[in-house]
Amino acid sequence: LVEINKISSTFEFADRALYEKACATYMNNKYKESLVLFHQIDTTKLIVKKTIPTINLLSNMSLAYSQLEDFHTSIRYLKEAERISNIQKDTNFLAFIYYNLGADYEVIKQLDKSILYHEKSYALAKNLSDLKLKVSVTSSLALVYNRLKNYKQSAKYWDEHRTLSDSLNDQNSIYQVAELEKKAALTIKQKEVEKLEATNQLRKTRFNFVILFSSLLLLLLVLILYFYRQKANSSKIISTKNAELDKLNKTKDQLFSIVSHDLRSSVNALKVSNANLKSLAEKKEYLQLDEKLEENSQIAGSTY
Repeated sequence: LVEINKISSTFEFADRALYEKACATYMNNKYKESLVLFHQIDTTKLIVKKTIPTINLLSNMSLAYSQLEDFHTSIRYLKEAERISNIQKDTNFLAFIYYNLGADYEVIKQLDKSILYHEKSYALAKNLSDLKLKVSVTSSLALVYNRLKNYKQSAKYWDEHRTLSDSLNDQNSIYQVAELEKKAALTIKQKEVEKLEATNQLRKTRFNFVILFSSLLLLLLVLILYFYRQKANSSKIISTKNAELDKLNKTKDQLFSIVSHDLRSSVNALKVSNANLKSLAEKKEYLQLDEKLEENSQIAGSTY
């Protein structure tokens, strides 16, 4: 009802929604309210005729009046529904209408008319598969004949009523068993689905774990490769620097060797020259002494 109330009155199928609302109101035992809603439906509209069969509307209104114990009005709507059903040759609905007419006439104690319509309903119901209708009609016929003190006919319909009731019970039992089997099958299917979902979830978890582990492993390999390259580059740089240092050390050693050789030569020359100077000074050979001093000066100059 809450959802139906949300439908706008300008909606194309608003009358159909109104009809459904009236039916729902009737099912909630609000018979007067349901009749108010039923009467609001404009049956002259073509769209209503297409979506709401007139006999359904008339029948439901009849039921509402019957619940309000306005049986004469109920019969009037049923008569109109009967007329339309005869034109449409709707046997199923006609059997139902005859049964309701018989029930209403029984309540207002017009038992002859009640028998007439119940017999009509019974005649049609025999060719139908609706066991519930057959059970209801035979029960009503048995009761009405009993009230008319026609006990023979009453007994006949009671016997048939019991037979049909047993068949209906058997049918209901079959339906119940079938329903139980259906529920069991659904339960098994649901368990299989749940098991499959659990298996899929486990597979998904494993897959996610593999992806995560692979990602971490790949990251670790990338880091190892990065640090290896860094180390290799560092080692290469160190090796280059060491080679340069070795080259510099060799150059330094050569330089020091040359300088040392030159120094030793100059120092030895000076030493020898100084010794000669000392000897000449002792001998007072001044002329040669000047020459040696000049020689020492040249040696010192070349050393510098």
